[in-house]
Amino acid sequence: MSHPQDKKCCKEAIADLVSGLLDGESASKLHQHMQNCSDCRSYYEQMLHEEDLIKSAFESIRSDADVAIATVARNSAKATSHQKKPGNVLARAYGRYETMKFTHKAFSTSTVLAAVILVVLGVQSLFTTEAAFALSQTGQAMQDVRFMHMVARDEQGITWDERWIEILPKGIQGRYYQKSLVPAGMEVPDYLAWGIEIRDDQHTTGVYYPAKETLVLYKSISGGRYQWIGKIKAFLDDLAGRGDPNKVQVEPDVIHKGRPAHRVRLLDLNMVCYIDPETKLPFAVQDHDVHFGDPPAGIFTTAVPEGVKVVDVRDGEDPEKMPAWLGLGKGTEKTFAAARIALASGNVKEAAQHFRKFLKVEPLRNWAWFWLGKSHHELGNYELAIEAYSRVIVMYSAIGKSEQAPYAYYARGLAYQQAGKPEQAQADFDLVLPMMIDALTKPRAAYMFEFADDPLFRNLSRDQRDAKVDLIGTSNMIQRLRKITGQDFGYDSPGNPEENAKAIRAWKNWFKGQTATPRIRHTQVQSSR
Repeated sequence: MSHPQDKKCCKEAIADLVSGLLDGESASKLHQHMQNCSDCRSYYEQMLHEEDLIKSAFESIRSDADVAIATVARNSAKATSHQKKPGNVLARAYGRYETMKFTHKAFSTSTVLAAVILVVLGVQSLFTTEAAFALSQTGQAMQDVRFMHMVARDEQGITWDERWIEILPKGIQGRYYQKSLVPAGMEVPDYLAWGIEIRDDQHTTGVYYPAKETLVLYKSISGGRYQWIGKIKAFLDDLAGRGDPNKVQVEPDVIHKGRPAHRVRLLDLNMVCYIDPETKLPFAVQDHDVHFGDPPAGIFTTAVPEGVKVVDVRDGEDPEKMPAWLGLGKGTEKTFAAARIALASGNVKEAAQHFRKFLKVEPLRNWAWFWLGKSHHELGNYELAIEAYSRVIVMYSAIGKSEQAPYAYYARGLAYQQAGKPEQAQADFDLVLPMMIDALTKPRAAYMFEFADDPLFRNLSRDQRDAKVDLIGTSNMIQRLRKITGQDFGYDSPGNPEENAKAIRAWKNWFKGQTATPRIRHTQVQSSR
């Protein structure tokens, strides 16, 4: 290759070098030239970076498409002979990328990148049709649903939780039935030792405590005094594809309990549902099996068992009438609020006192246990922090919802580090590391981490919480990853988007490169006291 005499020739030669079209001698001469020419060297580095963007854009979708092709292949018996073959479409798309790559010098880099993105989006739309279809069809199928029957069983097949829920037209909970036993491993107050039974016919809510042989009658309230989920309308909207698409992750064609399913994760509610591909209805939500149909007659009506003490507060909840063992003294929520404010303000010792006082009355409040653990951690009481975090994990594990507490595993891992227990720390970090990596590109997947970090986060409106997570969620997660792995691939929240995207790819590539259980740094993390 002759020595480049002008910038145009240099740029063409550099484009050939980046595309792999230069022979060894020509490439060597060009490299020598760039050592003495800052303009050409800068242009070369820019081309390398943009080539990386192009490759990454295609390879990302190519990886996803491989899964999609396998899925379509499994269902090929249903396809007609004139339908497009996904493999051919992918091959044509990749061929276009290769063509653009080798004619890179004929176009501006932004033009090539834009063209590749269009190809990628075209291929992506081909393979995401089924996932989107599953959600929209679920919404249509749920329109005719009036009653949901939820059943959870333990490993021995014994039903420990059963619920019937009436869904009113506007997505509001109507009549309600619940019978729950105490899952093995869960510590509860003595009045719940034999479980609880609740019936709500929208006039009277009856709560029966078998351990105390006591039935408490309340006046029903709109939306239900007791609920399966507080935001049932948001649950139904997200599940039906009517909510914010950023709050839903769909993984089509998985197997759950031996059945084909679409896995739907509702990020805002931190719940996982499994959709039947045929009926488009959920058949499992978390650890509960879900059925649809009419409930048994009288299931919502409260009947008074013989020999049971009845406490009737339908005309007003007079504290004098309420059993002392229920621990429903006034001011408990104020204590909880004061504890959260103290912790957020840095008054850690005061926060711990308030949380302990609150938990004596409300021992099943998992967030109180978590923030008590956080308080102990900040005070340097790492063993007490581990104990409190473990309480949260046990609560969720006992009811089959351990995946809802990744923040507790992460926090307990940090406490284990400080307590000089690296093996236990690694075990906890390994459980949550995949989710943390995934959250780098889907920050709302880590909603609960933001709740855990900021005791006042729950005071924000839903829109404010969403905006905050979208703004700082990725940056916060990277800080957590740096803390437990010792890795740092760069990332600046207000920085260059391309550089930040490169940093995220580096984290994902690092994670993929772990051939065994990811190794976690065992150095102690400084307390923020």
